[in-house]
Amino acid sequence: MQSNEEAEAVLWAVLEKAAEKKGRRDPLHAGQSYHVRLTVSGEIAGREVSWPIAGTLVVGHPGVRAQTSSPTAAALAAYFLGCLSARHREAILRKLPAAFAKLGGLPEAPPAVVEMAQSLCKQLRSTGEPQATKPPVSFLAETPS
Repeated sequence: MQSNEEAEAVLWAVLEKAAEKKGRRDPLHAGQSYHVRLTVSGEIAGREVSWPIAGTLVVGHPGVRAQTSSPTAAALAAYFLGCLSARHREAILRKLPAAFAKLGGLPEAPPAVVEMAQSLCKQLRSTGEPQATKPPVSFLAETPS
């Protein structure tokens, strides 16, 4: 272990990964706040470490968000390729990757065609039933005095 900074980075990475596996927010009550004062201590690479953590955990209220879906780029490409003759499809599949590699992106399309594509993409967006979201959680750390 090279420094306290490295040890602290290890500590937070471990806590983050542990929280991904063990963390549960379901028991937290919406609108509540929890004053927290704890010390994380242990050993990292043979070095004794101890970090105080103090502050307030604030649990917000659940919300609702719109559920939308759009076709993937692969699904759109597949649809359009399927509309072409075998000869045209083979030509595009041969020429487009080479043009992309040479240009570092897609060849430019005429502005009117771009507008049509943007309009089509907007029309292919569907909205499903609203989905409930978990209450947001924030931590207001106390500044050491």
